[in-house]
Amino acid sequence: MGGLRFTVLGPLRGWRDGGELVLGSPQQRSLLLALLLRANHPVSTGQLVDDLWGDDPPAKPSAVIRTYVHRLRRVLGPAAPTTLSGGYLFALDAGGLDTHRVEELLGEARGLRAGGQYARAAAVLRSALALWRGEPMTGLP
Repeated sequence: MGGLRFTVLGPLRGWRDGGELVLGSPQQRSLLLALLLRANHPVSTGQLVDDLWGDDPPAKPSAVIRTYVHRLRRVLGPAAPTTLSGGYLFALDAGGLDTHRVEELLGEARGLRAGGQYARAAAVLRSALALWRGEPMTGLP
């Protein structure tokens, strides 16, 4: 998807083809986070409204979400979220999100541990821990 990569295990950050992206306002980044955490799965507008505002949405939340998505499309380019009937989909390649890489490493470590390769499993777990760069999702409402 255009070389997109994101980290959420610490401050939300994004890169396209190696260049860091300016992801916008805290609310816009919160929308991006909601889509990233459900990457490759449709997300309804109602779910996004709940994620962003809970019980205190703005007067026209769907319009605000459309604005945020429009702005994200300018930043992310062709790999940006697509509009579906009643929601959005953010398709992200494998390895495009740090949490996915952590899950892969945990699976690898489990397999190594099950095979009695404890030292290698510990090394893989240290690699997974190294992906944590601070408090997850810092700076988002």
